[in-house]
Amino acid sequence: MVEMVHAQSPEGIDPKPRIAWLLRNLPYDQLHYSRLRLRHPAGIYSLSLGRLANRFRTVLDELDSVRTKYETGAELPELGVLIDRHESLLYALAEHLDDCKNILRSFFTSNKIANKNCSVRDFASRAANYRNRVGEIVNAIKHRTGRLCGVMMHHEELFVPGYFVESAIDARIVGPDPNLHNDGDTAISLYRDLKLHFVHLYLLGQHLENAVFEIWSSPLEPKPPELGKEPLDLLDLARRLRLLPDVVYFDERLLAYPRIRILRANDGRNEVRFSYEQPEQPLRTFGKYQLRAAFQGDGFTDTFKLPYFRTGWQRDFTGA
Repeated sequence: MVEMVHAQSPEGIDPKPRIAWLLRNLPYDQLHYSRLRLRHPAGIYSLSLGRLANRFRTVLDELDSVRTKYETGAELPELGVLIDRHESLLYALAEHLDDCKNILRSFFTSNKIANKNCSVRDFASRAANYRNRVGEIVNAIKHRTGRLCGVMMHHEELFVPGYFVESAIDARIVGPDPNLHNDGDTAISLYRDLKLHFVHLYLLGQHLENAVFEIWSSPLEPKPPELGKEPLDLLDLARRLRLLPDVVYFDERLLAYPRIRILRANDGRNEVRFSYEQPEQPLRTFGKYQLRAAFQGDGFTDTFKLPYFRTGWQRDFTGA
């Protein structure tokens, strides 16, 4: 799998997904968002991006604090605040997917007609894998008493925080959700996860743009804001995320990896390039490590399963 997309903007303007500027040129009187009691699609998308930028920023701020404490402190840092903020980000990502769906519905006189449209269905198909990844985590929390639990893998200078969704494994045991964590044996590393979600924000924007162009029959040009009217939020996030170490947990070393590149064109444009593809070589991971994990006790269950503790679990991923 190889997916690539890039975002360009004039100097001083945030390189958002281009769909953000295209939606601003849609006329009020030819859309049907009022039947859904929604804002104009440009407003929906702008609010959604703003909420996501804020959630990414709060996670990265706390992650910086945690990494500094690990590097300078005698004790291992606590991950509670970091994991709570990441959970809020995951909820915002699930809402963003719904926002994209509502933007497409705004072009039609009824949801029934929208759902039958081939461009709407194509968007849903292209977004399905990512929607399932985010949706399975959020639904486990909302509907199966799942909880996000922090985990950290470390050895000397290497430190990678992460999380798993704790849920009931059987009648007596709780631990990493078997449906999300390879039968309950693994967790999710945070450096890769944050980059993955940010890259998919732009990939979803590209899929949404393609669907809008197919649905809208008239010419549509991007309409960026005036210079200096909006902060460079996404460019700043791209810079911070790009600097996170490319270190993953052992079971993730052969998975498709999200990458971010920032370029400066000769004409002063900011350009951010994103890719999500299989690595040519296994990614950097741990040989030796120590593991620390947290649990959300319920006051009753007294048997807990830890990720990466089953004897021989690595053999399941040597040829993945």
